[in-house]
Amino acid sequence: MKNKIYLLTTLFCIILCSACAYTNVPVTSVYTITNTTTAAADTINSKKNGGSSKHLQTLKLAAIRSIQPFTSTKIIYSDNQYSRNSYLYSHWSDAPVTLLQQLLQSALEQNNQLISILPTNSSATTNLLLESTLYDFSHHINTDQTSFGVIRIHFYLIDNLKKSLISSREFIATVAAPTCDASGGATALNLATQQIISDLNTWLKSQLNCNTTSLRDQ
Repeated sequence: MKNKIYLLTTLFCIILCSACAYTNVPVTSVYTITNTTTAAADTINSKKNGGSSKHLQTLKLAAIRSIQPFTSTKIIYSDNQYSRNSYLYSHWSDAPVTLLQQLLQSALEQNNQLISILPTNSSATTNLLLESTLYDFSHHINTDQTSFGVIRIHFYLIDNLKKSLISSREFIATVAAPTCDASGGATALNLATQQIISDLNTWLKSQLNCNTTSLRDQ
């Protein structure tokens, strides 16, 4: 009888401890990457310059290449030169390479520079191909508890018909985070993404203007 009471008491304690542990687990926070910029300014500038600046070319956006941490939903942070860790109770709504892929597709469609922007899975042939490699998409934390969202990505503009490189460019965006946690990192990386998109549009516009004659002859 005593053994039975002891077992029941032990079982009750285990259940109670498990319940307490469960209720103390923090709620997981989910973040995403959005682009708040629009093509309105480009459209206004185009009209001021006498009409549309759209080039008679098509472009396909290749899948973004990256190392493994940026192909998962983990929010990566670094608090020294060699460390790469992830926040335990915060993550992205999708992998950074997927979120960036969607935003780049949308942003390029809005910039009014090309006839059409085809997604990665399209089987159609285009004049141009835009490849990219993502090297960094993380929250960098300094010893003084200041921190930054950092994106480093390299783009390659390819002549898709000649299978030759037209130009390549690496972009780095570093934006101060408002807080030294996952929320602050996500905010900074959102702002850094907008900077990357703006820089990419400017670079593509310059490349299209430089190569309009040669591309038209294809």
